[in-house]
Amino acid sequence: MPKAHISGIDLYYEVEGVAGRPWLTFSNSLRTDHTMWAPQMPAFAAHFRILRYDVRGHGQSTATAGKYSADLLCRDIVGLWDHLGIARSHFAGLSLGGMTGMRLGMAYASRIDKLVICDCRGDSPPEIVATWAKRCDAVKAGGCEVLVEESINSWFSPAQRIEQADFIKAIGRTIAETSVDGYAGCASGMLSELDMAARVREIKPSTLFLVGSKDGPHPALMQSMHEALPGSDFVVIDGGTHLANLSHPIEFNAAVLRFLLG
Repeated sequence: MPKAHISGIDLYYEVEGVAGRPWLTFSNSLRTDHTMWAPQMPAFAAHFRILRYDVRGHGQSTATAGKYSADLLCRDIVGLWDHLGIARSHFAGLSLGGMTGMRLGMAYASRIDKLVICDCRGDSPPEIVATWAKRCDAVKAGGCEVLVEESINSWFSPAQRIEQADFIKAIGRTIAETSVDGYAGCASGMLSELDMAARVREIKPSTLFLVGSKDGPHPALMQSMHEALPGSDFVVIDGGTHLANLSHPIEFNAAVLRFLLG
């Protein structure tokens, strides 16, 4: 299994696509892993050299105790790029991965070609911090298995849960197997300490904000960040949920390819 020893931990990664093409890095959401991007691989592999990896504390990457700050998660991916000799890459991240992308676009813009930020927010108001604290308590008491049913029901329609039963079952296993330290590290760290919405103009690469129309408050929040970043693009996937790449992969793939190849 390909792993790189970065910042004292082992990061699991996979490289696919066409050698010599521009690099594209995919970054997963909280409580998933690199496999969440499976519906994107056939459409993107012909155009890019693709790097998928498991965020610290997720999948097959090492889980460490304590808070995972935005800067820590950025150092992980930059260290992985250095390990693989990647000077520059497009970067696409969703939710936790999208927040990581925003910080990368501020602090490591010289390493990024184009940036795709999906289904996330850029701030942590008190009510959000309280929500994350409550979820951390639940996970510490019962493991990430307690999140499976709620996550699947909010990410997929009843019809999709029937039509994609095997794939969704696999996603459920991934959620359940997420380490408590990994979940709590992200939830009590980056997700409770976001300060990027007010600083969105500091993002330097060309940026696409993409969000599912049924992703709670995120369409309005992401539209505000788009409006605050001159020259950025904004796409709403009609009917898309929080994991728009999974609920509406055809529309997601088309929008992202249009941006990256344009």
